[in-house]
Amino acid sequence: MVSLFSVTPYVWHIKLKYNISLERAIELINGKRCLMCGNEITQASRGRPKKYCCSRCRSRYKAFERTRREIMAIKAESESAQEFGTIFIRPKLHYENWTSYHEYLQTLL
Repeated sequence: MVSLFSVTPYVWHIKLKYNISLERAIELINGKRCLMCGNEITQASRGRPKKYCCSRCRSRYKAFERTRREIMAIKAESESAQEFGTIFIRPKLHYENWTSYHEYLQTLL
């Protein structure tokens, strides 16, 4: 069984726990713990501070972030479309006959 903690990034749990923005949560733990799993990170004396403990966590966090951004874009797109009066029409279902689909379309008017 996969735990929720392994799927959801550690930084997201911090965001929800303290009711802060994602950017603020990243600032709080950046350089101290891995953004994905929460493991402590040992920083090198030189170079850019690490955000992830390993490449697996980096790729999992990037995938999570990409999905989150796609969802936010779809949400923003649907909100703006509704403001301008766009009607969302579902396609005819394969088990539905044309009469019932026509009745559905009439309810949208």
